[in-house]
Amino acid sequence: MAQFSHFELELLNPNFDSPLVDIITELELLRHLRLETNVHPIYLYS
Repeated sequence: MAQFSHFELELLNPNFDSPLVDIITELELLRHLRLETNVHPIYLYS
């Protein structure tokens, strides 16, 4: 049986001049992009 390991999670609150804010913003924008490809979905989600 699998062993459960508990990790305390914390919310990030970076300063607005931190490079991390730029990365988070870019990731948020990329999250909404639509994936378009000529590859059949069966190969992507199997």
